[in-house]
Amino acid sequence: MTRRTLLTIACIALLSFGCIPSRNSVGFNEGGSDGGGTMPDGGSTDGGGSHGDTSGGGGDVGGGMDTGGGGMDTGGGDTGPCTPETLDAFCGRFNAECGTVQQMDNCGNQRTAICGMCTGGEVCRPSHTCEMCQQVSTQQFCQDNDAECGQVTAADNCVNDRTEDCGQCGAGEDCSMNTCVESNCRDNADNDNDNMIDCADPDCLGQRCRFRGNRTCQADGSCQ
Repeated sequence: MTRRTLLTIACIALLSFGCIPSRNSVGFNEGGSDGGGTMPDGGSTDGGGSHGDTSGGGGDVGGGMDTGGGGMDTGGGDTGPCTPETLDAFCGRFNAECGTVQQMDNCGNQRTAICGMCTGGEVCRPSHTCEMCQQVSTQQFCQDNDAECGQVTAADNCVNDRTEDCGQCGAGEDCSMNTCVESNCRDNADNDNDNMIDCADPDCLGQRCRFRGNRTCQADGSCQ
């Protein structure tokens, strides 16, 4: 055999026993087709390298931003139905200590509320405030109720029910509905001293003006 042939046989033998590593087993392919190689930048190609993780983390951050946007939208949107204010808050907003108040509440609804009662001699004024009250005299009470005579029951200036005797009529007068009227409208006399006689006296309006028959005094002073 020639020398060249012998060298060829020796090389084949060495390769068969694995003494000489092949190029594919050394990693010269820089990662190889089986995904087990090492990347030049230190990452691996098995899908678990640092680049894949970092990218995945970036996706998670994006999710966090989306969640934050939802929170802002909720904060600026509808806050739900309105809660009506308490009775004290409603009355206090109108400085009402007493009485019935009809106003719009904090939710924009018409509301009627009783804001309390006054005590200790105080009365509730139209302004819904409690104030001490000094009762008027009997004379003033009768005048306030246009009463000239007889008993009168009514609310006084302190909003208390009150009954007073407003006096009696003079001679020749009768008390009719707390008013003194001519007692006789058919005697041709000025019985109540007002310088008016019989039907000429407004007090005789509607009263009988003749002893016989059903004639009565008219507004024009006639007897018909």
